[in-house]
Amino acid sequence: MRFTLASDHFDYYSNHGYIGFDGLFSPKLLEDVENIVTKNSRDLWRSNLSVKSVVFERTCAEIAAELTRAKQVRLGFDQALCSNDSLPFGKSSSSLADLLCIQPITCGMMLRLTEGNSPLPSTIFCPCPEKRGTALFFSAKMLMTLLPLTELKNQKFLLVGYAGPKPLYVAKETDPAVHSLKNLGYGFGDHLNTTTHPILFSK
Repeated sequence: MRFTLASDHFDYYSNHGYIGFDGLFSPKLLEDVENIVTKNSRDLWRSNLSVKSVVFERTCAEIAAELTRAKQVRLGFDQALCSNDSLPFGKSSSSLADLLCIQPITCGMMLRLTEGNSPLPSTIFCPCPEKRGTALFFSAKMLMTLLPLTELKNQKFLLVGYAGPKPLYVAKETDPAVHSLKNLGYGFGDHLNTTTHPILFSK
């Protein structure tokens, strides 16, 4: 059944740049992915079926498409995040659109895998859902920081980046995985094909 967004959802996202939804994933799937995530690593969906189930969840891709007014959503990447591990994107504030070697990234979804406290309020947006299982969608153009996550102990998250219909591989040294796609046969300037970066939703 299609997930329908209300006008209030669009208004909130437009005004704040983010919005959270609960109940998109089963407790069992959350537990499975939590147990898999042990360090900050990229594209776990390629090797783990539980992570793939989260990343390929059609409802989430639909929400991303609706919020960004896109006719098609491609998978950009997934990024496992552990608060006890070193930050993958450094300590400075920036946006996903500016950080990532996959362009364009249109929207991010941060899924909280563990129960725990939230970081202290920050002047810069930190995409940290308040509850386990909450999926927080936020604009890829929104200025953000992951630094407050380091205040938390033993917390795990999964970040999914949704791409536009014709994503490119570009040289972005701000992305710690900037050279990882070379292992899949890509060079800078190449379009990413649907085998490595599948279509998750199309109208």
